[in-house]
Amino acid sequence: MKTRPSQIVNAPQTTTSKKSTQTGLAFRSADRVNFDTVEFAVSGVEWDVSGQKRSLVSNGDGEVLFSSTNRLPVIGKYGMHNLHVRYNPLSKTLSVEGSLFGSILGQNVFTSQRLAKGLACVISCLKKKLGFSFAVSMQELIDKHVTLRRVDLAVNLQFKSGRFVKTCLRQIARQLVEQDCAMRKEFTSVYWSPRNGRYYSIIFYDKGEDVRRKSLPKSKRTGEEPKKFFENLRDECGGLLRVEVRLQSAELKKQGLQNVKAWSGNAPREIFNRYYKNVPVLNVVSSGLTCADFEGVPDRLRPVIALRKLNAPMEMMYSERTMARHRAEFRKRKIDLKSPAREKAVPLAKVLTASRIKPTPPSLVDARFAPLPDAVSDPPRPVKGRVSRTT
Repeated sequence: MKTRPSQIVNAPQTTTSKKSTQTGLAFRSADRVNFDTVEFAVSGVEWDVSGQKRSLVSNGDGEVLFSSTNRLPVIGKYGMHNLHVRYNPLSKTLSVEGSLFGSILGQNVFTSQRLAKGLACVISCLKKKLGFSFAVSMQELIDKHVTLRRVDLAVNLQFKSGRFVKTCLRQIARQLVEQDCAMRKEFTSVYWSPRNGRYYSIIFYDKGEDVRRKSLPKSKRTGEEPKKFFENLRDECGGLLRVEVRLQSAELKKQGLQNVKAWSGNAPREIFNRYYKNVPVLNVVSSGLTCADFEGVPDRLRPVIALRKLNAPMEMMYSERTMARHRAEFRKRKIDLKSPAREKAVPLAKVLTASRIKPTPPSLVDARFAPLPDAVSDPPRPVKGRVSRTT
């Protein structure tokens, strides 16, 4: 039975994200993006898994359609950031998920922008521990046989204290709620997830608190060297606000980012900004009126900002269409009119900047993953396309 349009009772889904007026972070030449969790598949791998437990899927005739070993954890340095490995003997595909650099370095805060180098180190380490093999060189394996299924990119912004970081997170959460975004807040983390995170999501969280919570139990049960390492790491992470862009398999495929070559050079910085600039995080006006509040504001818009600062019911003064036009005008000025004025508002658009990116502390630098000098020729660039911005 066909359904006529008049019989459809469900309200159509509407797009709640606004056209972005942000340009992302203005990275300086020395700034680097950190790779965190990466999920990837490697084809052409030979591995005898006859002694391991497996999951099988068969059809009605008993023909095996899918076979995979159960998840095998591989312990990372100092017992942190384990990698999880599966193997499909039918397609000879090895699947790995985890923080590449975290498993090697014992920490995932200050890692590296060199994805290919991290993959080579992890695959070599797993080959020694698990005993699998492949017939091609490591370079060819990474260039032609590795398919990326998830990539997390992150930057660490340094603030004066963990308390101020939590103040910023509370305001970010309130603004995203006012913008009617698909978001959630959990403890000291704020998640912005367009389309429920099917394609990508962006997370703001207190990295100092995260490191303290995860490393304290480990440092109590380990030797002197790991204990000193974790103490130093906790000191370096105080007042860090972490911003992560998490790209899922569907988005990587859509944007042509499943190949490792697409992430060479400064491509990670460009890709990070392509998504981060969509987050509707702007400045919120503070309550009270001063002459400085009207500097640079045209005469026709001054009544609007005055009413917002007084938290007057603006819907009683202006029509919906007029308010939409005013919001668009102030978004260009990086001001959020939807959020109510607050007594002490943090100017998020001014504080969440690349100038606060904390470089890797000297005590945590690993020469294997240090940045390479800028190449003379331009690196391969990823396919540019529209990102999924519907919430």
